[in-house]
Amino acid sequence: MIKALVFDIGGVMASENNMKDHYLPLCKALGIDEKQFFKAREKYISKAASGKITGKKMISLFAKDLKIDYNVLLKNWIKYKKKSQKKNFGLERIIKKLKKQGYKVGSLSGVIDLHYKIGMKNKIYNVFDFDFD
Repeated sequence: MIKALVFDIGGVMASENNMKDHYLPLCKALGIDEKQFFKAREKYISKAASGKITGKKMISLFAKDLKIDYNVLLKNWIKYKKKSQKKNFGLERIIKKLKKQGYKVGSLSGVIDLHYKIGMKNKIYNVFDFDFD
């Protein structure tokens, strides 16, 4: 008997286009060369996603590599990430129906801690009973 269901966050509950709505506008706003940005991203994103470093530590490493002020990068990173995350309200309705039918519903995601906090503020996770990172 099925008692619980788990949904992915990225691209499922949170529809987002990181390239179009987060990374490229961030680079443009700060005058960052896109190739340098993605080179730095490749160096650090998996460490942050696996929890080996925090999101803020990742941003500080990005800032150092890109020779940009940490606080400016962090502020803009958060700004554009907030704009890029859009809640899937259709899926939220389905999850609410499932919960009324007695199912426990959780989320599964490998997002970095900084993006998780933004998702919490954007109420991406508020419908779930539990979360797996």
